[in-house]
Amino acid sequence: MLPGKRPILILVEGNFSLLGPIDLLQLLSQSKQSGGFYVPRGEIYLDKGRPVHASYRGVEGAEGLYRILSLREGPFRFSPGDQAPRHTLTEALEHYLLQAIRQLDERIEVGVFDRVTLRVNNLPSQLTLLPNELAVLSQLNSPLSPLELSARSKFGLEAVTALLGHLARLGLIKVQHRLAHTAQLRTALAEGRGTMARLDPLVIRAWIHQYGHFEAVEVQAGERQVRIMIEAQPGAGARMLFTAEGLVFHNLRAEQEVLVWPAL
Repeated sequence: MLPGKRPILILVEGNFSLLGPIDLLQLLSQSKQSGGFYVPRGEIYLDKGRPVHASYRGVEGAEGLYRILSLREGPFRFSPGDQAPRHTLTEALEHYLLQAIRQLDERIEVGVFDRVTLRVNNLPSQLTLLPNELAVLSQLNSPLSPLELSARSKFGLEAVTALLGHLARLGLIKVQHRLAHTAQLRTALAEGRGTMARLDPLVIRAWIHQYGHFEAVEVQAGERQVRIMIEAQPGAGARMLFTAEGLVFHNLRAEQEVLVWPAL
């Protein structure tokens, strides 16, 4: 580059108390910066906003990049113009950010009674979503709760809340937190003996958090209301599981829509 034409290079440094590594690298990438992004025992090199090399505690390439992106605290320094010693990354930054976000524990928590809506009508072209994520997004033609999504899809309630957490972190959906309330469930036949109803532990946990400990629920089936003792059944989702004995005892039938709330 000719003398006098070299751009002014500004050293940027700080810590992750205000912005995390994901946000900072997005800013550097969007402004097409080239240089080295340094953390203790780690480094990421950018070439016109594109990551070309990463290393963290001796781990290089994509895995080293993911480990830096997962940092929640500590100092950083960006030195414009620094050259990568070698190239270990080949994809655009957005590709690595999406993969890192899926791995992070700092997901946005989505409760089973929360209301979720689409934030964008058209997906950003640089995003590549998993089939499960696309399947969940396709159901959001109107606001729904994770409990309702689980009932409409093939996914369990725990899987739905995890997928929605990823999508919320990506900014594709909006989460409206709501208090636990009456749930619309569908009765289903389960193996075993006894007359207790089995509910998804995520539903039970949400109710306990809101109302405190309880051991039974009120169930409204048509014009009839009955109190039923419950136990947790992982994977129950939007279903209320009964043994054949339990359905007969409570005068219910399988595949029946019921309203359920804690008996306090």
